[in-house]
This record gives sequence, structure tokens and C-alpha cells, in this order.
Amino acid sequence: MQGILRFQSVGPNRLGNQYEPMKVHSAPKPRILPKANGDAGFKVGIDQRGISVVSPTMHNVRLQLPDRENLGSALLGEGSTAYAHLGVLNGTPVVFKRCYQFEGQVIGAPTLAHEAKVLTALSYVDKFQPGRENLPNILCSGLDQNNAPYIALEYRPADSLQSAIEAGSLTLEHVFHLMAGVGESLQLLSQYGIIHQDIKPDNILIDKKTGNAMVIDLGEATSHDGVASVNGKTQLSGCPFIHSPEYNKGVAIPKSDVWSAALLYSACVLPDAVHTEFVENLNRLVGMPHGGDAIEELINFYFGSNGGQSPGMYFTSERIMKMLLIPNTTRRPDAEYMVGIFRDALCELAHKQGRVKSPLIWSL
Repeated sequence: MQGILRFQSVGPNRLGNQYEPMKVHSAPKPRILPKANGDAGFKVGIDQRGISVVSPTMHNVRLQLPDRENLGSALLGEGSTAYAHLGVLNGTPVVFKRCYQFEGQVIGAPTLAHEAKVLTALSYVDKFQPGRENLPNILCSGLDQNNAPYIALEYRPADSLQSAIEAGSLTLEHVFHLMAGVGESLQLLSQYGIIHQDIKPDNILIDKKTGNAMVIDLGEATSHDGVASVNGKTQLSGCPFIHSPEYNKGVAIPKSDVWSAALLYSACVLPDAVHTEFVENLNRLVGMPHGGDAIEELINFYFGSNGGQSPGMYFTSERIMKMLLIPNTTRRPDAEYMVGIFRDALCELAHKQGRVKSPLIWSL
């Protein structure tokens, strides 16, 4: 990393803006969130995920909300444990995230309550800190008329990354930009002791106004101390399809999210069927002797042609995947390094297109 020039945007939205060189600094030390209305630090263990939270007054609000079958076009999305819909709170459009109900039983309440805790704690992070704009803002939480929990989030018109992938509407420039934003959010989470554990296209939104990425669904998040479990016993959180090799040993670290982010990038640049085949073959190799060499050969096969960029580019998809998809956690880069990779790739692409006059400088 010594001597590398990174590039940052002069404006708030990096997509399409000019860039200026920026010095690389060493990774910041882990920080503890400030104390406010209780202990907002992440060092004190609460529940099986080991994350402590504040207890603000805005988290016991009872609301009358429409039933799911009556939402119509207001329904924004449905997941395995919760659904989201557009609504109004105090005259302002908001997103309500709510639990399913089946035969009088509330499904997924612990996960939603956990997400409310994590987002509440993150609400005390400085809004100008890099990565904060790439995470949701919680407004309040509580129970609806059926005693089912909900959380209310700031509404930003957005599309899911999954829908953009399916529509084939992403340019390579935008993919680099989105991945840098995802990396910034992961870097911020890791600074405060949080591992997302569920980085996938369905959990990434694209802000319609700025084109920026927003990482959502922190209901599976855990602390640095280990792997969270959905059922409090043995089931690993998140999607097993994107889990990093260390999950086989029951361990989660911040770099686990970087592995998942590499697979997120793969989903953006490979055709869907090819990406699925690649990840299936990758998961067969994880944990095998000499798996690292086999994974490099696998990357060569799938990204040497399908994910390549224009001739002469240093940051090809093949090289990016080899930089990120490293089984050995001591060699795998952290989120800060991931951000640097995609910023440099974005700037190189702009230079190739003639939009940045000065050449890039790397210490290779």
C-alpha cells in the first residue's frame, strides 16, 4: 500500500465527477460509539450477537399500520423474515419494515428487534463519516395494532441492485462506484465492531437521486466476537451461498464481509447462470488442500473472458477477484483496501475514457 495514489471525488457523488489524488492512510483504530441515552458502545455484550445498544424514547411508539394484504403499490419488498412498505410518519414519507404474521404468530421478531438495536446505535455516528450515507437511518420503532414489531426508516427512492442486474442496466463505471460505496459502509461497520454477514444483491439499494449504494438489512449483523445465529443455537446467519471459508469453523471476522463483497461484484459482471455456477464451484473448493491455487485457476477460467475489461487495463475483473477472494484471512484485504481497489479501478477507467488527464500512478 505504500506510495499508492488513491483518487477521491471533488463532489458528493463520485459517479461522473472529476478526481483528485489522495494520500493513503493506515487503517483507523476500532472506535466505540459515543454514550448517549445509555451505552451505545459495541463492547458490552447483549443477546447472542454481542452488540449493545442505546434505549432512546423513540423506540416504544405504537402505530396503526395497514395490513400487508391491503398495501397494494405501497409494498416495496418482501424478504424471508420481514417486508417493507412505504408509509407516512408525521407528514413525512418513511419506509416501514415489519414482521410477517401467520395464524396469530409473529414471524422474525427477534431479527427485526436486533436490526433496530444495531441501527439505533449507528444513528450516533457522525453523518459525514465515510460510509454513513451508505447505511439506513432509523427514525423510530415499536409495535403496531397487532402487537407486531416494526421499524421506521428514512425513505430514499431507490432500486435494488438485484433488479438492476436483472435489467442489465449497470455500466462498469457504475459497478465500480457501487462497490466502493459498499466497501465504505463495511469499513465503517468494522470500525464499530459490526459484521454485516449478508452482503448480496438483494441487500444493496441504488439511490435514484445520487446513484450511490445503500447497504440494508442488518438483522443478521454480529460483533467481532463470533457468528450470530438466527435461532440462537446453531444456524449461521445470512446466506450460506456467500459465506467465507472461516464460517466452516464457526468464525466471523470483518474480512468475512469482503469475501461476500467479492461475490457481489461477481454477480454484477457475470451473467446470472455463469455467476451461480462460479460460486457453486468455488464453494466446493473452499477448505480443500491447496484450495487457494485452485480458486485462482477458477477465477482465471470464469473471469479471463467473461469479466474482462478493455485491453491494457490493470484492474480487470480477473485481477480484482484475485485481490479480494483469498481464503487465508491474514492475506485477504480489509474493507479499506477494497475501497481503494475500486476507487483506483474507477479512476483508471475514467483515464482510459479520456476524462482524467493526468496518468494514474501505482506501486506494483
